[in-house]
Amino acid sequence: YCIELYLNANSTITIADGGSSAVDPAGIQGRTTPLWYLQSFLQRFLRDQSGEESYTMATMSATVSSIATPITPSQTSSRSSTSASAAVLAPSPYPIASPRPSPIVSLSSPSPPPLPSLPPLPSPHASSLVAEKRSTSNSGSWSRVLSWEQFLSLLSYNEGDGQCPLSRFLGNFYLLNQFNMQVKQDKMQSGSSREGQIQLRSVDRGVYLFHTDTLDLHIAMDSNNFQKLTFSVQPAQEHVWSDSELETLCEYFHSQVSCPPYSGHAVTAFVRLLSVPLRVLKSCVHLMQLQMSPPADCYWHVRLCLTVPHSIDAPDIAVPGNPAVAFRGKLLTFLEFRGVRSYPGLELVIPILHDPMAKSNSTHLAKLQHAPNTSQLKISIMQAMDNVLRNTAHEYHFSPQQHQSSLYPCIQAIVNNPLTINN
Repeated sequence: YCIELYLNANSTITIADGGSSAVDPAGIQGRTTPLWYLQSFLQRFLRDQSGEESYTMATMSATVSSIATPITPSQTSSRSSTSASAAVLAPSPYPIASPRPSPIVSLSSPSPPPLPSLPPLPSPHASSLVAEKRSTSNSGSWSRVLSWEQFLSLLSYNEGDGQCPLSRFLGNFYLLNQFNMQVKQDKMQSGSSREGQIQLRSVDRGVYLFHTDTLDLHIAMDSNNFQKLTFSVQPAQEHVWSDSELETLCEYFHSQVSCPPYSGHAVTAFVRLLSVPLRVLKSCVHLMQLQMSPPADCYWHVRLCLTVPHSIDAPDIAVPGNPAVAFRGKLLTFLEFRGVRSYPGLELVIPILHDPMAKSNSTHLAKLQHAPNTSQLKISIMQAMDNVLRNTAHEYHFSPQQHQSSLYPCIQAIVNNPLTINN
């Protein structure tokens, strides 16, 4: 994604979408994706900044541009050597030095229907808050003029999440498209429908509607401020999901997925979790609940990793930063354990392999080679955890709940009980 900035002679800044550039249509348009909601976001941001009494906006049409408004020196500087442009890239999980990935959404793909425009508020105090039409009649692009104070507010970082309004907008827009792209990629790789596979049902006024065998999911940009995503889940079948499980899934998305650093790999892992068979997904949702609301007297705090941590104690299994969930008949995921009553402060990141097949229903540590600097204590603890996982899964296989996934009961056994370490 790209945003064009023009430094004007009258101490204002013109901001425009670089994905629909009128300056370099062959270069910029070919490498970036248009920001569908940038106009609505800036409109809302300026309204919140200036208040209704000093705000005015002329609603722009992306399809009607037959009457072009000339760009005068009082509005913006000439696009010559005296003007400047800059690109603001959306957050990316890829290293700066690595090649940029392909655009998340094909430029030829139809964009979702736009959200309804906010009504203009007439005002006699319309200083620099003026929406400009571009002088191009074929691009349907637009631009907006901001004062320096408004532009600095757009880039002012919040101490709480370390983000500015513009980075929140770009980050959430990126995650929204990444979610849709991953669903399509998952369907292409699987070839045919399988149990639990998530699919796109429709796009209605900017709201993506996905569904699985048992869930209907709605995800969209929050049109109130364009600073976060809205995510809701409804059961597609009765008597399958409890209200607390659905609430846990939504809370986990907002606190672990739709948040800084806006990792596309985290979205990939989350989509993969939604696509596993029902009994496995339920175990994962219970793990999410265990992570967000740990028992007061637990021995370990556990975290379900969405990206592979750099502190992984099994570097031969996966590359740090990549999605921490994979499912090809068996579920491979990474869990971070932090000692509470047992070994306070000690942290372990270990890969867990779960086979949900009825004849197996096994859960154990994935075969791994320890990092050279792994301490003997950590190795002994991981071996003890593996014994607990295997023993619990074996007992669970012969229990009345054997038709359920053994993943959550196995992890719960580690969290709630002291480990026996063989010296």
